[in-house]
Amino acid sequence: MGPYPHVQHIHGGALSQCPTPAKDANGDGIVSVIEAADLYSAIQTTVTTSGATTPTEGLNLEPGGQGGTYSVQSEITFDAATKASLESETAAVVVHGLDPAPLACPRTSSTRRAT
Repeated sequence: MGPYPHVQHIHGGALSQCPTPAKDANGDGIVSVIEAADLYSAIQTTVTTSGATTPTEGLNLEPGGQGGTYSVQSEITFDAATKASLESETAAVVVHGLDPAPLACPRTSSTRRAT
């Protein structure tokens, strides 16, 4: 993972499934955000190390985790939409790894079902 940002979100209102290699539509060996979007839908809450947690913070690299190992300890108050997605099991916690070359371009995507 390197010393690069890993923005994290709770996506909601979709299938809440982890993408498999079969989602790699262009065959580049990487499941991109666009290729897996139907599995986890739009950002509802951004998981940050500090500050705001709104969907608009989704691409703010500063409060995202850095490097191969890091921890986030913060208290997040969920809005009604995020809470509903979590309760209906249509939410996914997505950790995006960003390409170090064009730091604003998502390279990998891994999801874990939120319960």
